[in-house]
Amino acid sequence: MNDDDDFLFFDISYYILFSSSGDDIILLLQQRIKLPVYDRASTTPLKCKAVTTSWTLLRPHHHIIVIVVVVVGDCVIVVIHRVNLSLLSATTIPSTCPFASPTKPGAISRTEAMASITSAPLEFRDRCHLPVKIYYEDTDCVGIVYHSNYLKYFERGRELLLGQDELVELFDSSGRSFVVVNVKIAYKRAARHGDILEVRTIPTIESSYRLEFDQSVWRKNVSEKQLQESNNEPWTLIVQGTVQMVCVKRDMSICALPDMINVDMREIFGDLLNPKKKQTRNKLPLRKKNARAVANEGWSVPKDVKIEVYYEDTDFTTVVYYANYLKFMERARSQLFSFKSLEIMKNKYNACFAVYSAELEFKSGATIGDVLVVRTKFKIESEYRIAFEQDIYRRCTGMDDRDEVSLSNSDNDVLLVKGKLVLCCINDVGNLVKLPAIVTEIVSG
Repeated sequence: MNDDDDFLFFDISYYILFSSSGDDIILLLQQRIKLPVYDRASTTPLKCKAVTTSWTLLRPHHHIIVIVVVVVGDCVIVVIHRVNLSLLSATTIPSTCPFASPTKPGAISRTEAMASITSAPLEFRDRCHLPVKIYYEDTDCVGIVYHSNYLKYFERGRELLLGQDELVELFDSSGRSFVVVNVKIAYKRAARHGDILEVRTIPTIESSYRLEFDQSVWRKNVSEKQLQESNNEPWTLIVQGTVQMVCVKRDMSICALPDMINVDMREIFGDLLNPKKKQTRNKLPLRKKNARAVANEGWSVPKDVKIEVYYEDTDFTTVVYYANYLKFMERARSQLFSFKSLEIMKNKYNACFAVYSAELEFKSGATIGDVLVVRTKFKIESEYRIAFEQDIYRRCTGMDDRDEVSLSNSDNDVLLVKGKLVLCCINDVGNLVKLPAIVTEIVSG
């Protein structure tokens, strides 16, 4: 950085963000740029000159968000742009919204870039950011936030973005509501009692019937321990996922998205709502003679656990709240391993199960009085991870007879939810540990 006629030269980096995934932050340009010096007692520059630069269009998106990182002395200033690329070839840098990032000077990390852009004071910031404080009720006996609660936080974030009043009006006036059809979630860190979290939500209209939300939960690093673990970064990514939803009528039949999405949200988010280009990987097909053997390799024999649906499991749309299916799956896993084995794991090996990732596909909904069957099979993927496939079926409704024969008959089972989960083991301070020997014994037995 050099003084030159009341101007300063800054080394800056341009980043562009195409989605909420850290892997989609791409370095666009690095260059040295001359900016005017500001009087410390005033916001008026001593000298002002238009600063121009040429943009290289990497992808044909109409709107992107650009992060400009400027190193000034011993701090980093992050400047956010929302740019219409269709109007740009060579242009003056657009009017900006500065956002100061309390970090050390130097190159900005992927995590920091993501945290900065989602914290930017854009016009929709308040609707995309939801603060969450962790209380006793959010945690479990392992000492961390129970894994299905993050789906509740995701739900609150989506309601904030869509507008709760608008959702109530939509249901009261037309009987329409939104239901989740697919969830993919990855657990990066564990949140604990007293933590301050923030849910960040980015919407996409995938079709005239389907919405997708990129959602993440970040922990605000306040204590010295948290700052030390995060290398003094202000926020730490806790959970990241995508949620797909469709609009349905009272009878749960799919209908087109309402105007509150296609019109009102378009006015706020513009082309940022357009679907993102999916990256697909070509996979080699399995040989037909080995496909079934490979699919079943290492998996245990499926076991069924029955679950009854009560009032507390449902929501105002009369069906089971989507996050509760994760609870049903956890109950089935606990019965599969036995509570005695879980206590031995904790007391003898200082190890407890924690969910590493989960993917749920929702086919239909259960309601009060239904008898559900959670069908579970599992296999050890490595010395640290164990995979589960858990499907939930409806065996009886509240109006059906519940004699021993009907409860044991699986001929008329209706598939409701397909689940794939990966679990790991952590100790009492949250560090990853190997699967204890008792887990291997249960699997082999």
